[in-house]
Amino acid sequence: MNYRNWPILAKSLSLLAALGLVCIAATVFATNTMRDIDARYRGVLTGPEIAVLNAARANRGVVSISRDIFRLALLTDSRAIAEADKTFAASRDLTLAKLDVAAKAAPEQAGQVAAIKHDFETTLSGSCAKTLRLAHSTDPNDSAIAAKDMLDTCEPALASISAKITAFNDRLTADLGKLAADTTAKTHSTILVTYASVIGGLFVVMGIAFWLTLSGIVRPVRGLTDMMTGMSRGQLSVAIPGQDRKDELGEMSRTVEIFRKGLTEAETLRGQAAEQKERAESERKAATLKLADDFEKSVGGIVTLVSSAATEMQAAAAQLTATAQESSAQSVAVSAAAEEAGANVTSVASSAEELGASVAEIGRQVETSASISSEAVREADEAVRIVAELDEVASSIGGVVDLIAGLAGQTNLLALNATIESARAGEAGKGFAVVASEVKALAAQTAKATTDISDKITQIQTATSKASSAIQNITGTIQNISRTSSMIASAVEQQSAATREIVQAVNQASIGTQEVTSNITGVAQSSEQTGEAASQVLSSSAELATQAERLHVEMDKFLATVRAA
Repeated sequence: MNYRNWPILAKSLSLLAALGLVCIAATVFATNTMRDIDARYRGVLTGPEIAVLNAARANRGVVSISRDIFRLALLTDSRAIAEADKTFAASRDLTLAKLDVAAKAAPEQAGQVAAIKHDFETTLSGSCAKTLRLAHSTDPNDSAIAAKDMLDTCEPALASISAKITAFNDRLTADLGKLAADTTAKTHSTILVTYASVIGGLFVVMGIAFWLTLSGIVRPVRGLTDMMTGMSRGQLSVAIPGQDRKDELGEMSRTVEIFRKGLTEAETLRGQAAEQKERAESERKAATLKLADDFEKSVGGIVTLVSSAATEMQAAAAQLTATAQESSAQSVAVSAAAEEAGANVTSVASSAEELGASVAEIGRQVETSASISSEAVREADEAVRIVAELDEVASSIGGVVDLIAGLAGQTNLLALNATIESARAGEAGKGFAVVASEVKALAAQTAKATTDISDKITQIQTATSKASSAIQNITGTIQNISRTSSMIASAVEQQSAATREIVQAVNQASIGTQEVTSNITGVAQSSEQTGEAASQVLSSSAELATQAERLHVEMDKFLATVRAA
């Protein structure tokens, strides 16, 4: 398996294992070396050191033997000689035993020790034999000879043995010092080699670890960081390296590749969303303008028609007022003629015919006013229906606006969730956070626009409600005008009947004078009623014109608001 595909934990553990192997190797080397040094020291302590120690003790034994022989030579008491002989024998045996121990402790020096032992035994049995023999005598003369022989022969021979032991011990001590120096040097060398091995191994392992970490972890991570930085700046066409790796860095590379694809798709969706938004905005604006145009065509025509009808009604009412005033004036004239009672029948008939014509004209004007009032009522009802339809259209637009507001709220929620997820992603999610922020800003703008549209629709609904109320008021006024016109028609019918009676009673002048006076009084009253009704029609038509103008102004405001949305 390729090392670059190892997991980071395995790589770290392998480096620690290499470092551990170096330490173990150094420890094994130091342990083996210290064991060798310990064996050397143990050999020194159990070998040459023991040999030197026992050789020195053997040398002291030779000195003790020389002293014991002098003592034997000086004693003449048998008991004292026996005690001194025991001491001499013990010193001799001890010296021989120490030489044997020295020979065993230093096998390589066993020949020299054996030669010294042989010389020692030869000296006791040869050069010192006479001295020992005479020293065991209780005769003072023998003791004196023994003492003299001791000084002349035995002591020099023992001194020679002591010198040989000393020389042997010096050589052994020198060898021991050399061995100790070599062992100490080897100890120092071992310490230096151990230090060098451990430090060198550490440097080698650390160098390898640094190189492997730099090439296998740091550089790939730095490359991924650069790639992610580029992606956060919009560079989404880059190729993500290391996707074929089997370690965590490979997983990171594949994850970054998925993130890059997601950002690419998000960028594409963002462009599509922008295009869809522009297209939807254009379609909405076109639909709004079409709705405004259709509304202007339908309601505007009705408002214009109502205004025109109100103007015509106002003119008819003015004409009706003038006619009523003329009828009143004629009634006054007829009354004056009747009171004079001296006018001729022809004059009365002419006046009656003129009165009939005036009454007919009044009837025609009243019929026209009634027809206009009926038409105005129908147009007002149609305006109320259209305003109700406009209110329903505004309500449906309000439903669409609520739907858009709901979508904007969901978009804002999605943008908030995307912002949270990008925050969790840390540095890698900055680019996605920018996209989420822009989506959130667009959602906020959409919500604000829907709020403005909802406010405008509320204003439209308020205006349509006011317009509906105004049209209903106009309808009531027109109905009042219609009822007044009916009253005027009734009065005109009465005037027509009175005129016919005047014509029929032309031949009955005397009787007709009173009847004409009475009828003229009724005509005057009817003329006054006609004038009042005409005044009401004039006032109602003026109010209708005012309401129509107000409806036109409200309609213009509504259309301006809709077109500006």
